[in-house]
Amino acid sequence: MDPYCRHALGDCLELYADAKGELNDAAKDVFEYRDCFKANVEVSAAMDSASTCEDGFRERRYRSGHPLAVENEVFFRLTAVLLSFINMLHYN
Repeated sequence: MDPYCRHALGDCLELYADAKGELNDAAKDVFEYRDCFKANVEVSAAMDSASTCEDGFRERRYRSGHPLAVENEVFFRLTAVLLSFINMLHYN
């Protein structure tokens, strides 16, 4: 495996591990504490993981199509939906 790809994948692994914690915290904030504002911040931070992962491949000019492109897009869209639900809970 290309060393640039290996390094970028390692960065993405860390980003998504952090995102998992942020999403768990957001769930707790919504369902236990009814704190939609804090949950919104945490989900937004998790959402940034996908973009930051993408940036890691772009910075390294990885041209052969990186292995997480589809997964990053799916994660980004799912967290966008989650943000919409949190906002609906907050304003209802």
